Amino acid sequence: MKYSVLASFFILVIILVSCTEKEDPVKVFNAALISDVYGWEDKGLSQYSKSGMEYMGTLENIAPFYYTSTDETSINENISLAIEDSCTLIIALSSRASGYIVASAIANPEIDFILIDHEADTSLQNLQCVVFDTEEAAYPCGFLAAAYADMSEESNPAAGCILASEYPEADSIGRAYANGIDHYNELYNRGVASHTFNTVSISDPDESAAATDSLVTNAGATIIFPVSGLSNSGAYARIAELELAAIGMELDAYYDYPDYEEIFLTSCVKRYDLAVADKVLEFASTYFNGNKTVHYRLSNQGVWLAGYHDFLGSVPDSITQEINVIITDIISGSLNPLE
Repeated sequence: MKYSVLASFFILVIILVSCTEKEDPVKVFNAALISDVYGWEDKGLSQYSKSGMEYMGTLENIAPFYYTSTDETSINENISLAIEDSCTLIIALSSRASGYIVASAIANPEIDFILIDHEADTSLQNLQCVVFDTEEAAYPCGFLAAAYADMSEESNPAAGCILASEYPEADSIGRAYANGIDHYNELYNRGVASHTFNTVSISDPDESAAATDSLVTNAGATIIFPVSGLSNSGAYARIAELELAAIGMELDAYYDYPDYEEIFLTSCVKRYDLAVADKVLEFASTYFNGNKTVHYRLSNQGVWLAGYHDFLGSVPDSITQEINVIITDIISGSLNPLE
């Protein structure tokens, strides 16, 4: 009898301890990601922002919601849907979302908003903007392109660039790329020509293919850097047909365009996935701070150069060493890629 009483006592203690040590349930946050107007398979902003959100969706306190936009009106509709779905973090993409996300942030101060790849013209406590200083990566890409052109054409080496006016950073990226070519020429006393073809659309592959033909036929370019969004696919296809080289744009084009992987010397990378993952983690950790713009640049590897891939054995070590010096100088502030 004595033992049965003791046993009952210990069972009761265990039950009480189990109850008192039970952890509080994890608070789950609904986090919304709204695509740009070209959907999720754009090989750029939307696709890789979604990759970042999917990665953070593995956290037990984040429930990701995805909303597909087909035009600017649907961006606004999707923001409203995310609010109806009780999302307390809403992430939208590109300048097309700017006006809508600002208006929603003003109307919903209890919800946090993030705008990726554009800086809104209004500062709000519940709105954070994320931009990419892509010119910092474009400059060493230009230097590398000049080196390749110089190695591939002895008499009149030339590197080309396609800039679509609809691409928001086209001017600064193109200028930094050309400055990188100038840097190569000054360092090695060479005369690699820099040629730019200006287009309009970020969704017309035929336009970028025609621009490629012009840069090759009229300028003799042996390497081309297209900065024209989805239109880049037309340039890549034509470059592959002509057996020339390219600098990819957005993420690592070597993997995004496997049919043309052999053309990519490197890519000018914008880490949309990293930015979204960073921001969602901050929010989930209650570190979110609005009323500011966060810059992703070389110093935090938010922009970068992809690997040489199939060209690994073709780039001299001396060129890679100079590129590393350039990157160090840009990070330190002693080299301005736009000057």
